[in-house]
Amino acid sequence: QSMVTVVPSEPEKINVPWGGRSHPESLLRECINSVEIRTLDAAAIPGWSVKPNAVCDDNGIHYTIKKEFGLNIWTENDNYKSFFVGNNKPELRPTSENTANLSWRLRLDRYDTGLLDLEQLEPSGKIKKQLMDLFEYYFIPVTMKPASAVNGGIQEIKFSVSLTMEPTIILPILLQVKNLVIDKLYYDYSDNHWVLDATFWEKNNV
Repeated sequence: QSMVTVVPSEPEKINVPWGGRSHPESLLRECINSVEIRTLDAAAIPGWSVKPNAVCDDNGIHYTIKKEFGLNIWTENDNYKSFFVGNNKPELRPTSENTANLSWRLRLDRYDTGLLDLEQLEPSGKIKKQLMDLFEYYFIPVTMKPASAVNGGIQEIKFSVSLTMEPTIILPILLQVKNLVIDKLYYDYSDNHWVLDATFWEKNNV
């Protein structure tokens, strides 16, 4: 009777979920610096007002502009670029007849891409508790969302932090996690209010 050799299946190869995403410190500092510069720049198109908020993500810093008494022709094709000086001109994308999105690229340092090594990840729940404890220590409220399973024995957890001070204050906390990314950073300059949405990954022990 012939013996049957069972070859163990190789673990599924998965790309690093945070590969190619921006480092949190890079995005945070670039966003803060750009808010100081671009908020004024965004008001350059005559007759178009800027809504009092900015959003930063991996693709840049974004503003919404609204037509008050300006002309639509100024936002068509590349006509708008004549109102901006320098080489780093924004991209403009109309979102309705009377609104448009203005975006500038940010110079961001990014995580390397590659295949995931599960040993890179912390056990389920460890990072969440670490972050919750740190935010509590600094009296900063944080909202953690339920973990979401990703294939290959990993899970992602999203959280958000609301601040009325410059968000560099939480950098020491964020840098405690080696596989964390900022999804979006919102700034409302009418009341100097920041909201940070972020994601980290850990092992799924279920």
